[in-house]
Amino acid sequence: MRLPGSALITAIGILAVVIIVSMAQLMQLAQWQAEYRSEIRWQQQEVVRTYRDWLAMQAK
Repeated sequence: MRLPGSALITAIGILAVVIIVSMAQLMQLAQWQAEYRSEIRWQQQEVVRTYRDWLAMQAK
């Protein structure tokens, strides 16, 4: 199948847009994942602090 020049350029353009959008979505996903991990780490530290405070109060 032979594409005329303008159809080929259009197909390449559409493919480029799809690739750029996919990359942007992957970058957004990576950012969300980093924020999620950071939030979980903070919550874990908060749980440890609360438990430590509770243990300290039990020891008194």
